[in-house]
Amino acid sequence: MNTLLRTTLSVFFVLFFLTGCDDTTNGAPLVPEVLSIEIDTPSKTVIRSLDDTIQLTATVRYSDNTNTTVTYELDWDSNDSSILVHNGLVTANENNGTATITATYRGDKLTTINEVNITIDPLLSVSISSNDLNIENNMTEINSTGTYQLIAYGNFSTDNNVTLSSSNDMNWSSSNTTVITVGSTDGLLSVLAQDSNFSDIIDINLSIFNEINTTLSIDTNLTI
Repeated sequence: MNTLLRTTLSVFFVLFFLTGCDDTTNGAPLVPEVLSIEIDTPSKTVIRSLDDTIQLTATVRYSDNTNTTVTYELDWDSNDSSILVHNGLVTANENNGTATITATYRGDKLTTINEVNITIDPLLSVSISSNDLNIENNMTEINSTGTYQLIAYGNFSTDNNVTLSSSNDMNWSSSNTTVITVGSTDGLLSVLAQDSNFSDIIDINLSIFNEINTTLSIDTNLTI
């Protein structure tokens, strides 16, 4: 009996060990394999200033038909020193340049969709316009209360008169907020009612990327 018992237990443990070492279930890996890595299409591929950034992400697809978005798990690389990338965050290192950004997983490029081209196209100048006001040589006149929409246009090295939005890190400010306020990111002027006649020059300043600045001077004549 003892010999038979020992033999039975030995066979059991051998079978248990072999089964436990099998990393598949019905031929499928217990841990899904990485099939491909694809850099997601970025919202933009042009950097406008040294303060501008682009955050890249990538999608990893597995053998079990699932996928996940990753950033830090990948090795990112730029083929040009003018553009840097760290953990998928792309920044400009110089005022001009073009680079191809690649993402690899454990040193392997698992797909052809693993690179994106980024270009630096710096903002050179900015101008202010409006459909509500007559602006000439950065000056205009306002004689009544109300709201007025200002529009910012940017001139870049490869493109001119580009309408700028709050995504371009705009910052509007007024030199006299008791009379005229301006939305810091949308450029909406509000001329406030006064208790008495008011006449003065009020400056509206626009800063883009904390680098390019321009000023609109408003000759304000409010009569009560």
